[in-house]
Amino acid sequence: MYCIIFRQTFAQSCNRQKKGGLMTNFMNGLNVGGWISQYFNLGYDHFDEYISEKDIEKIAAWGFDHIRLPVDYEVLEKKDSPFEYIEKGFGYIDNAVRWCKKNGISVLIDLHSAPGFRFNDFEKSTLFQDRILQERYLRLWETIAKRYRSERHVAFDLLNEIVLPSSDPWNKLAAECVSVIRAIDPDRLLIIGGNNYNSIFELKNISLYDDPNIAYTFHFYEPILFTHQKAMWMPYLVHYNQTLNYPGEFENLKQLVDDVESKRIGDIAQFDVRRYLTRKIDMDLMIEDIQPALDFIKSTGKKLYCGEYGVIETAPMKSRVNWTRDAAKLFESHGIGRAYWTYKGMDFGILDRKGNLIGEDIVNALLGK
Repeated sequence: MYCIIFRQTFAQSCNRQKKGGLMTNFMNGLNVGGWISQYFNLGYDHFDEYISEKDIEKIAAWGFDHIRLPVDYEVLEKKDSPFEYIEKGFGYIDNAVRWCKKNGISVLIDLHSAPGFRFNDFEKSTLFQDRILQERYLRLWETIAKRYRSERHVAFDLLNEIVLPSSDPWNKLAAECVSVIRAIDPDRLLIIGGNNYNSIFELKNISLYDDPNIAYTFHFYEPILFTHQKAMWMPYLVHYNQTLNYPGEFENLKQLVDDVESKRIGDIAQFDVRRYLTRKIDMDLMIEDIQPALDFIKSTGKKLYCGEYGVIETAPMKSRVNWTRDAAKLFESHGIGRAYWTYKGMDFGILDRKGNLIGEDIVNALLGK
């Protein structure tokens, strides 16, 4: 019975795609992080077990219309053997593409790392200075585009969370990548993000294209003091060590700012938390923080997609749900496609790493229930 329903759903979704454009099938999804990206060298046993067809069935049965599939390039290409691709690695994407098609949902292939670039190790990144690495990046996308050319429920997110002093090198490389893919597939939905971890405040610096099948993306974790509270990989949030609620107050924020300015902890200027000194954590602040996206839509007429949004598991569950519900409502009301971070594990999961459901209320919030 489920298979019949899913096939009917996919047929309906294809009909909607013809009427409403490619973004119609990428309006409300889940990231499947931690599977073939950020897997901490766990290898093939992890790849074989972490995500299965049952997970895709569950995501579709809940009512989501797509997954965003982060992929580290090392799964697909041998790190020390340029242009030597790994068939077994591609097989995991093949599985996801097949499972999604069978269950009536779409899939966004997100290149989460590239030769010479990883979003969480940008100080060692050499992609934007090394032409050989750039050629590897471009040829990898050429290979992906050829492999999935016949799969019309698949879209491409060209590179996750760029971090550069200027947007110019990425804009240049992205334009080359678009040309490479368009030579193979003129109509594929492509997603392009901006600088500073796909910041919503960097949308204005993305080069735009006269192409109806290109959408632009941002990631939304505002305010990061709340969504990433106590995140162990962010020293200033470990130092801050506050339990924050939504709605609620920025407890003891003045002390954090003083500690930053006196150099007792590292600089956090890129997150500009000083602007929250007189604010509350509430819907009014969220509306203000999402305004750059609305300005972008109004000024450009282009399609927008939020590739990641969510709240860390160290936040109180009720507040996670409240924030998620408000964010989902805002995206929905402005026609912004989105994918929640994340389905399983990774400190933000709806499921824990063992597959136990811990965020049923988050699922309901994402679906407007």
